[in-house]
Amino acid sequence: MEEKIAVIGAGSTGLFTSIELARRGFSVSLFDRGIPGSGTSGRFHGLLHCGARYAVVDRTAATDCRAESERIKSIAPHCVNSTGGLFVALDRNDEEYGEELRLNLNRCSIPYTELNGSEAVRAEPNLNAVVRSAIRVPDAVLKGRRFLLSALGTCIAYGVSFHPFMNLLSAHDDESGDIEGLSFENRIGGGVHRASTDFVVNCSGPWIGQTSKLLGHRVEVLPAAGVMSVVGKRLTSSVVSRMRRPSDGDILVPYGETTIAGTTAAVTEDPASFEINEEDVGLLLDEASAMVPQIGRLGFARSYASFRPLVKEETGSVREVTRDFRILSYDAGPRNVVNVAGGKMTTSRLVGERTATEVCNALGVRKPPAGELRLIDPLDDIRTVEAGAGGDNTAIERIVAEMRGGTDDEDTNFVRELAALVMKWSGAG
Repeated sequence: MEEKIAVIGAGSTGLFTSIELARRGFSVSLFDRGIPGSGTSGRFHGLLHCGARYAVVDRTAATDCRAESERIKSIAPHCVNSTGGLFVALDRNDEEYGEELRLNLNRCSIPYTELNGSEAVRAEPNLNAVVRSAIRVPDAVLKGRRFLLSALGTCIAYGVSFHPFMNLLSAHDDESGDIEGLSFENRIGGGVHRASTDFVVNCSGPWIGQTSKLLGHRVEVLPAAGVMSVVGKRLTSSVVSRMRRPSDGDILVPYGETTIAGTTAAVTEDPASFEINEEDVGLLLDEASAMVPQIGRLGFARSYASFRPLVKEETGSVREVTRDFRILSYDAGPRNVVNVAGGKMTTSRLVGERTATEVCNALGVRKPPAGELRLIDPLDDIRTVEAGAGGDNTAIERIVAEMRGGTDDEDTNFVRELAALVMKWSGAG
């Protein structure tokens, strides 16, 4: 008998968890309060981490990012631009950090090359001429929406049942106290959708605390708000990072025909009520302009925010909290639930793999994954789907609205095509 697994949350973690469970022969239903990318995953900065950013401060996260970035390049080459990255030193403090960075890049087996200031400016002519030195690393750019829709399409190919716009209302326990069913509010069609299940995986990102309470657990996370701002012009060929410990406004990502400047980090109690303030945008403008002065003259076309479910720890600041992930289960409450917190887009495949292993262990079954994983390209299906044709235009507009305010807003035609594809894959189109 195929055990039925309900995965809540269709961000990158939920998508890869669903893929890995389906590859092991489970019957998987994937639920989301919106669509893939309407939460944190669709509002990231576009960076496919090689691990260099965390080499000094979080070696586990750095090592995972190094391995997983190469894995993503292999399984989803259509989603990756291998731009490379430059850490640039603008002053003596930056250069002193560079010594520590090189030491830890070696410890994490992250390859790098060193450039002097003039070599760095020749490679990136828009850099500040005061650049003293640079370190080149194998960072890359990940095409966010395309990656998420590739993962969703791969879910569908493995037989996952996808249910968008489903807001969890309650869980129903059996006589032993384990969960046997879930009730969802259908945010588009109205009414209540009920699903039976043998196991629940909570991948609801910044909403994991609220969702875990409905599931009979209590997960504490730090919902950290991060603001990013977009320059309407591509100003570098490589990802450019300030050569210092991870901090606000220290990264520029050449994303499509734009440049994304990021990122701030601050704890917010309620992601729904967060508003971007002028202080954050001003900080990003100052820090980005220090690396690429032209940004100060051009300014930002728009700004957006994401909310990262960081693992709550005893620490001094949100910047010191690990970017690693945790798979959490508890003795108290239902035994057939795991909660997945933390992690990054770069490590989402690894999170899915380890979560699937955790589910197998909890159920006492051994189910190795079938075949080699390679993500499909959603453009293959987009060519067969005309936005608005044969589907509900109102629903498509709702999906487009869910996609706004994220990494890919400039590509409006692509967003509409993706909306039609989501309709098709959810069985609604």
